[in-house]
Amino acid sequence: MERTTVYLDEVTKKLLKAAARRRHITEAEIIREALALHLRPRRQGNPRAVGRSSDQGVAQRIDEALAELGFGRSAG
Repeated sequence: MERTTVYLDEVTKKLLKAAARRRHITEAEIIREALALHLRPRRQGNPRAVGRSSDQGVAQRIDEALAELGFGRSAG
């Protein structure tokens, strides 16, 4: 592991210290966890695939499917 210096404003330092105390771990461990989460590769996904289904009949039965879930009913 390599040593490094991080400059924090007063509020962030107090929050870091409190979090470390609360979790019973070091401030350095919290910083390492935060960096690991922030820097890990993110899945890109395929935005065009949102809502796609292998069942081609879904679009034709959408009103029926929504009614089964309770959508379209009047309240009261």
